[in-house]
Amino acid sequence: MGLLRCHMVGASVLTVVGTGTVAVGDPSGRLTKRDSNLNSNYETNAVEIEHELANIRQNYLENFFTRKTETGAPHPIIILRNGDWLSGMHCLEFLRDIASRFRIPELLEKESVQLRLNSGSGMDLNEFLYPALQAVDFLHLYQNYNCRIQVGGQDQLGNIQCGLDLIHRKLGSYAFGLTVPLLTTPDGKKFGKSETGTGTRNAPIWLSKDKLTPYAFYQRILNLPDQLISSRLLRQLTFFSSDEIQSLMKAHENTPDTRPVQRALARELTLLVHGGECSCKLTGFHLSESFIQSTVLVTVPL
Repeated sequence: MGLLRCHMVGASVLTVVGTGTVAVGDPSGRLTKRDSNLNSNYETNAVEIEHELANIRQNYLENFFTRKTETGAPHPIIILRNGDWLSGMHCLEFLRDIASRFRIPELLEKESVQLRLNSGSGMDLNEFLYPALQAVDFLHLYQNYNCRIQVGGQDQLGNIQCGLDLIHRKLGSYAFGLTVPLLTTPDGKKFGKSETGTGTRNAPIWLSKDKLTPYAFYQRILNLPDQLISSRLLRQLTFFSSDEIQSLMKAHENTPDTRPVQRALARELTLLVHGGECSCKLTGFHLSESFIQSTVLVTVPL
């Protein structure tokens, strides 16, 4: 959503699928090492992720970009694989040109490293060097796509900083990083497929309709507990204006039993992830011009 918001105000967007860095696994925010995937799964997973990203891109351009902006033709939204440039980098090249730009003390200060060391589980050398490996992505995009800003979750601050440092130390240039707050549960835990449980309310919310049908996707969001509902959540996951968010939160405060926020959120996210046809079938509305321009407080029949 952070990238799409940047696109909505006129930026070109590059989305990177980690087909190269997945071989190591990002240790950020983890107390233990990630489970290693078999090499045979990399390509399958990458294709599925690219497919979901392409769907979201198309749904965004068709259903959100045109009704929220007046900037004319959209700038490009490009999906890339970092394996395309990382897989061709030799070990000696990485050590000579990349790893030599970092000092051990600064890597030891990274939150991901401190978290693992303090947990007592330790850290492998490949995980320790992961921030330097991800920094190559930013360097490549800077040099080949004129990318000046990297956007990531708050847990990516250390990795983004390494990218900024690498660009400055290697090229003498400056780039910028922007982090967005993570989605968290009421007890402060990160929302994610590896952090959630298996219960109905704690189960992962998959983007793929093969893992979670559009109906189940809609229902999963509709049934979000009231403890999760906040104006911050709406700002993170929708394109609603400040006035619309304020109206929704007021309706939620006055009549929480009608679940106005959950209904609006479920409708918008289903539209973004699965498209207008699925959204209309699930909400019982026809996606007409009057519906698009109508208030977000409309009660959605099931």
